[in-house]
Amino acid sequence: MNVDKTFNTESNYSATEFAEYLSVQSKPTPNADAFGDRKDLGIGDYSAENQHEIQKKHIISWFELKGNESAKKVYNQLRDPAMRLWIAERIGIDEKAVEMARNEAGGAYMSDDFADKCSKKGSSLTSHQAKIIRQHIPWDAIFDIWSS
Repeated sequence: MNVDKTFNTESNYSATEFAEYLSVQSKPTPNADAFGDRKDLGIGDYSAENQHEIQKKHIISWFELKGNESAKKVYNQLRDPAMRLWIAERIGIDEKAVEMARNEAGGAYMSDDFADKCSKKGSSLTSHQAKIIRQHIPWDAIFDIWSS
């Protein structure tokens, strides 16, 4: 899907349009696949071979469910770190940036001040990890690739 930025702003694109874009991308997602398993989703076979397809179905369904909401808003509200990594890898964000985000997010629970930060904000480990990934891979980076 080619997006013409001259006529629209990035906030005008719907979650459904982004789901359509994601569904035709075919890049591998090893960092997302390794970050966390998807057994909690209750979707069929959990073998390593199916991790990618399970995550794909989960993410595309999530964006489709959000319909006409802004794709930017939906991305920025994602609290699942593996979903953010999957999107980044799937659309072709620089591999080193994705790896750096994954490594930092994966080590978040080892941080001395993690428990203190989360208890003060009432957030979970996965929300904190998703935030770390969003700091490394903001919506602007996603949109730049989507619109090219």
